[in-house]
Amino acid sequence: MKGLRQFAKLVFICNIMFALFAAIQITGDFIKQQFITSFIIALGYPAIIINAILQVTMLFVVLIKRRLGMPVWLYVINLLFFAAQIIYFFFFVSNSKMP
Repeated sequence: MKGLRQFAKLVFICNIMFALFAAIQITGDFIKQQFITSFIIALGYPAIIINAILQVTMLFVVLIKRRLGMPVWLYVINLLFFAAQIIYFFFFVSNSKMP
């Protein structure tokens, strides 16, 4: 369970980078440092895949053991970020006009 808790913390960090990535994409590049912008994009863009892996793993853990083994707030925040990522990628990005 310790490995799963660490993975959930990594997913939380990626989710925060996703929020910054979405803000950069919506408002334009407000961060002038190219390295920082690249770092945010590299961690933020694949966050939906990493978060989906966490959610499926947590579902199996709950079904088998009935205990999360991590703070509930971390699971709830990651779940809320996952819902926001689904809405963002499937509704906002798919409806945007590509050049």
